[in-house]
Amino acid sequence: DPATGAPVRGTVSVSAFAWFGFGLLADRVNIRTATVLDYLLVAAGIFLLLLASSPWMLYLFAVVMGLGVGGIVILMTLMTREWFGPAAYGEIFGYLQLAFLAGIALGPVLAGYIFDVTGAYPLAFVPGIARILLAALAVSLVRVPPGEVTEGLPAETTA
Repeated sequence: DPATGAPVRGTVSVSAFAWFGFGLLADRVNIRTATVLDYLLVAAGIFLLLLASSPWMLYLFAVVMGLGVGGIVILMTLMTREWFGPAAYGEIFGYLQLAFLAGIALGPVLAGYIFDVTGAYPLAFVPGIARILLAALAVSLVRVPPGEVTEGLPAETTA
């Protein structure tokens, strides 16, 4: 049934808009605020999936999660460059991408296993929501020490 895959296609399509939108938000407000908002969007997307009981909720999930995941892609790039500088960018971003892709690859498999064992998804989704909210808190609280890395960057990165 083609309608079954529509939420997945929708997630990918909406992600492209998020690259531009969250990049613009990071430029206009700051990377920290944009990243916290993005993480809250991802947590809301997972929560919507947890509550999904009809096709329209899956479509809503696809839009919310597509925006959130698309935002993460651009914001990780911007945050790594601004917070760690160009000298360390390649290595740090490489590790971040490895962790990100491992989560994307293993998350659904682990969620499926948890469902097979428990017969329900909450034990898979609720800890994921909690980790994303913890990440949002960490991003909002972390401070980059002033110095060579932050030289010439906006003041918000050194506050």
